[in-house]
Amino acid sequence: YLDNEFEISDGILIEEGNYTNWEWRLSARTASRRVVSGRVNVSKGGFWSGDRTEVQISLYFRPSPGILLSLNVENNDVDLPQGSFEANLIRVSGEWNITPLANVMGNIQYDDVSEVVGLFMRARWILTPGSDLFLVLTQNWQNLGDGLFDANRDFLILSRGVSVKLNYTYRL
Repeated sequence: YLDNEFEISDGILIEEGNYTNWEWRLSARTASRRVVSGRVNVSKGGFWSGDRTEVQISLYFRPSPGILLSLNVENNDVDLPQGSFEANLIRVSGEWNITPLANVMGNIQYDDVSEVVGLFMRARWILTPGSDLFLVLTQNWQNLGDGLFDANRDFLILSRGVSVKLNYTYRL
């Protein structure tokens, strides 16, 4: 159920109301324990008042134990009675398990609809089982230029945040 209409793409409004959608998905992947592995997902189904076809390709690289790098590319082709649009997302991620008690992970992503580049990084240290210390950094940039890889790109910082979180478990 959607309370209010909203603009999902330039000039394309999703009306308020009830929506029920179904989707099918076909997936294939290689063994994740290998140095290089991959995954492909294709799905098609309802999307608000229309249809969406999604193709997602992921490539994983494990150069050594405890290190994982990945590249994910996603294409969404949406057809609605109000109009059609395409949305693409590119994400590069990394994770480093320094020890069984400490790791660092992060990703940077870009979508071509909002033209926002987002950065997320998190460090986790397990002090004792059930007690964790987290340090999280996020930042978002709006691309005001002609394209992500264009020489005339211009980025404006939309948001920046740093947070520290401590989970502590006290056992009786």
